[in-house]
Amino acid sequence: KIRERLSFSVKRSKDALQVRPPDFRLDCAISEDVVEEVGRIYGYDRVPSTLPGERSPVRDLYQRQDADEIAREVLAGRELDEAVTDSFVSATGAVPIGMPDTPASPVRIDNPMAEHRDALRRSLLPGLLHALAFNARQDQEGARLFELGWAFWKTPSNGVEEPRLLALAAHVPSGDRDAAVTELRALQTALSTVRDRLALSTTTFQQIEVAGFHPGRTAELTSEGRRIGVAGEVHPAVLADLGLPGRAVAAEVWFDHLTEGGRTPQAQALPRFPGVRRDLTVVLHGKAAGNDLVQVIRQLGGYTLREVSMLGEYTGPQMGPDARSLSFRLAYQAGDRTLTNEEVSSLQQRIIDGLKQQFGTEVRS
Repeated sequence: KIRERLSFSVKRSKDALQVRPPDFRLDCAISEDVVEEVGRIYGYDRVPSTLPGERSPVRDLYQRQDADEIAREVLAGRELDEAVTDSFVSATGAVPIGMPDTPASPVRIDNPMAEHRDALRRSLLPGLLHALAFNARQDQEGARLFELGWAFWKTPSNGVEEPRLLALAAHVPSGDRDAAVTELRALQTALSTVRDRLALSTTTFQQIEVAGFHPGRTAELTSEGRRIGVAGEVHPAVLADLGLPGRAVAAEVWFDHLTEGGRTPQAQALPRFPGVRRDLTVVLHGKAAGNDLVQVIRQLGGYTLREVSMLGEYTGPQMGPDARSLSFRLAYQAGDRTLTNEEVSSLQQRIIDGLKQQFGTEVRS
């Protein structure tokens, strides 16, 4: 009867129905339109309600254009403004800063439009630092910028490799060291958030010395044992050449390495048992990086240590010479039971003993 009321013709086969709407029903173009018409006549209130299944298909979000938009969305949410800088630079006067793997010689242009634009950029950081200096001259100090684009590297066979890079830079006009450390940690957090949104494997920061960056305040970004970027405070000599007052921090990563492999996020069931958070503050003597302590904490915490993050770093005259106070937040959780206070305290003590053995740290009360 419904078919007659709708004037639909139907041909039945073994496992399908072929439905043809009348010529005047131009609104019925796909199978969903037919289902909607039948449901309208039959009565939506008579259709039984069902809950969706536990599994739903996940679209592959990690095509090039999707990864670009994810990175831009994350960085804009972190209050960084996107910049677009020039790909043409001076072969001899470019700012000497970039990732450690950046080739020493640039790709030359045979017919440059100007003498000072006779090569292609090897890094995005010089353009961003010039943009910071320009903003400072226009009384727009404290700019925070990022750029996603291509660099051009000369290969040993005189070919051209075009890595896609992501660069971040921030100006600290006050020149305060603690403010620069805070800003650098904010850039590292932004990169970690991009990593998490792209469902990447864990990345780590290890101290390194790179041209153009301040020695002792620079780290390389590694993923699965491979170097993919650098982050640190810009060297004062570079800032002086640019005429940029105060301090500046910057980071650059090989964005192609962040998006390769078509990674797909894995769904996990919500935890059934509550977790426990503990804060830990230690005094560290020496030049060990905070990330080194984080790695040791992860190893000592075992499978119940779900998350560890560095809350802050403090230095001051009351700490003594060459001493720093580092604070961490640890989250414990087991998938099969509620952790007791004694279990968490035992794990916490094991971490304290391990840090003392490897780094000579002392717990700060």
